[in-house]
Amino acid sequence: MAIETVKPKPQAIERYSKNSSGALKHLGILLTKLSYARQAPLDPNMLAYYSQELAQLNQIDAHQAIDHLCKTRRSEGETAFPDLPTILECVRTFRARREQEEARAKITAEDQHRKDHPEEYVWIGDIPEFQNFLKSKNMPKVP
Repeated sequence: MAIETVKPKPQAIERYSKNSSGALKHLGILLTKLSYARQAPLDPNMLAYYSQELAQLNQIDAHQAIDHLCKTRRSEGETAFPDLPTILECVRTFRARREQEEARAKITAEDQHRKDHPEEYVWIGDIPEFQNFLKSKNMPKVP
């Protein structure tokens, strides 16, 4: 039986996150895929517990983490099916990476907006009230 690797579609995953039973089912499928990839038996109770814990997290991060674990060779002494803290740590790693990318994209968009619309931005030295404040505190003018 061949397992296909499918890239997550954010719209589809967001739909699952709004529907808790859909999210649980989706996570169950991903965890089953992980058990096949790691050649590990998966207890239905463990599947239900892991799915409930992971359903509380961002589904895109969880999907990427589980997909990563499916493709990662396990280290010496590691159990075939990862324990929950290992999966959660991987999810946190992907969340941090996503948040960094979003922050970078926001800064890039702001820089581009500043270049495209310089008329919307004012240099602090051009504000008379600020210059008067500096003068009242005997501070040097802003050039």
